[in-house]
Amino acid sequence: MKSSTKTAKLRLLSKPIPSDVGCHVCPMWVKGKRGVQWDGSLPNSAVPPAYEAPGGLMFVGEAPGGVEVDEGIPMVGPAGRIARAAIKTLKLPEPTITNTVLCRPMKGNANRAPNDREMRACSYWLEQAIAKAAPKVIVAMGNGACLSLLGREGIHALRGCIFRYKDYPIFVVPTWHPSYVMRAQHSEFLSVTVPSEFLTDLEMAKELMDYEVPANPAVTPDSPCPKQLS
Repeated sequence: MKSSTKTAKLRLLSKPIPSDVGCHVCPMWVKGKRGVQWDGSLPNSAVPPAYEAPGGLMFVGEAPGGVEVDEGIPMVGPAGRIARAAIKTLKLPEPTITNTVLCRPMKGNANRAPNDREMRACSYWLEQAIAKAAPKVIVAMGNGACLSLLGREGIHALRGCIFRYKDYPIFVVPTWHPSYVMRAQHSEFLSVTVPSEFLTDLEMAKELMDYEVPANPAVTPDSPCPKQLS
């Protein structure tokens, strides 16, 4: 059903931070800082969300890379530039942008995927960002974002589907991570359709801006692959 009203702004979390989430239980923050009291604020190593007007689009990636850490802005590295170029090409409204974790996971000098413990610790910040942005549609880029937002992974099966974020009136559209799109553009071993599928998913997210989330269990995270709007 077409939407005639903006998505109601979600209530910011006001309860105390649970003891099992937050930077004080994250290995990326705790390393070298044992005994330092966490005051509930973001560490200097974090790349905070880039907010746009509430009620619009939101992009959630996996983690910041070196360029993002240096500039303090999400999605400005080589992979992020692919996503930003797609946003411009498709004339999408400027989205709020963040990641499942706000600090850079590293193995030696290289990036790595955040682990379950790190994503759990940072879930507080992701929920705060969603509450503040109050998006109508979230684009979940890659397995990490799908796991954090939907509690499930397997991006090859999830992309092209439509989900709802928990019990909120927010669509979730899974898609390829831009780094995978970038690799597909330069690899003979990955599908040549990946870049066009990425654009197709973003076009679907744009279309969903005109719809309300139906009270239909077909768009809950438990369904195999919901694609139809009712």
